[in-house]
Amino acid sequence: MTPLLAPRAGQKTGVHAYDVAHYSGVEPVTSNIFAGQGMSSVWQRDLISREPVSHISVPANASIVLLCRTSGPYIQRARLAGTAYNVEVKPNFFMLLPSGIDSIWFDQTERVQGWFHLHFDKTIQDRIAAELGWNFTRITTCVSVELRKLADTAIHLSGNVAPPALIWDSLCWMILYHFSRCNTASGQVDVRLGHHLAPWQARRAVEFMRANLDRDITLNDISGICHVSPYHFARGFKNSLGRPPYQYLMLLRMERARDLLLSSTMSVTQIALSVGYDTPQAFARAFRRIHGISPSHFRIDRANCPRGTWLPKQMC
Repeated sequence: MTPLLAPRAGQKTGVHAYDVAHYSGVEPVTSNIFAGQGMSSVWQRDLISREPVSHISVPANASIVLLCRTSGPYIQRARLAGTAYNVEVKPNFFMLLPSGIDSIWFDQTERVQGWFHLHFDKTIQDRIAAELGWNFTRITTCVSVELRKLADTAIHLSGNVAPPALIWDSLCWMILYHFSRCNTASGQVDVRLGHHLAPWQARRAVEFMRANLDRDITLNDISGICHVSPYHFARGFKNSLGRPPYQYLMLLRMERARDLLLSSTMSVTQIALSVGYDTPQAFARAFRRIHGISPSHFRIDRANCPRGTWLPKQMC
């Protein structure tokens, strides 16, 4: 799954629910496009169009679409499933459009820019509806700083390379969960916040991660061996082990990388591939974020550190 970056006007993105739209005028500038399994993204960048777009018509389709405003406030006129709306768009504003409705968006001009789209396929809809008891059947909006942070993470991850499957899967569930909380009466969702994995489930999940550091594992892979849904697994894992699955996996990869840097003659490139990174550059960036030093310098400096510590030389 390779993302398409900044397509020319008229070029298909690969995200069906976006590509079926019809524009009157010039199409918006898009980037951060990722046609994933379950959740896909398209960003209409925070740019000002030189030519106006009078309206956008989107026929009914099978995806639900969550829109995140990344630019300034305004009043949006629209016709959604045949009903006219004047939508007050604010900072950190989100709108969910359920599947099976058609929409027309008026008075676009430069306002068409500054929208981040997340598209969820029917498989995700059905599974999270079963978990949350919330069927995503009506047009809903919310303003949420917490949800915006998750959307910004999705924007960052879809920026230049295909995001790791485990992170993208986890984001999918977290974003829909937090949006459902914005639109669910207090107490209907929060009663399950204390969910934990059983000890055997936590142990099996960590063992599976350790055995598969060299490949792009998914949330479905790990939750499946624990015999729980991805939604319950992601929350239970964090409650049980203190970190989300993707963060824990990254720490396991760094632990293995440190061991290989110290005990093997493998090159940095070989080590990067053996712990699941596609390029040595991506591995080096992740390693530096954790340790404040590059893998090569870590290997050199550690040789001069006292026995029993992995800290770089300047921290010995």
